[in-house]
Amino acid sequence: MKIDLSNNSVLITGSTGGIGKALCHSFAKANAKVILHFNKQKDTAKNLIKSLPGDGHSLIQADLSNSNEIK
Repeated sequence: MKIDLSNNSVLITGSTGGIGKALCHSFAKANAKVILHFNKQKDTAKNLIKSLPGDGHSLIQADLSNSNEIK
C-alpha cells in the first residue's frame, strides 16, 4: 500500500537520531515536506536533509528543553 502525503508537512523532533532519521526518510518518500528539528548536530542535519527525496524540506534548530527557544 502506497501512502501519498503530498501537500502535507511533518515536524520530526530529534531528526538526527536513528529513529528520527528513519522517520524523515519514510515521510519524504511519501511526498511529505519534512521539517527536521535538531539541537546540536547541525552538520548531521544538513547531510540528512540533502539525502531526502523530494524538495521543500527545512531545518529548525532549537533546544526544546528551553521554553525561550520554543516561542
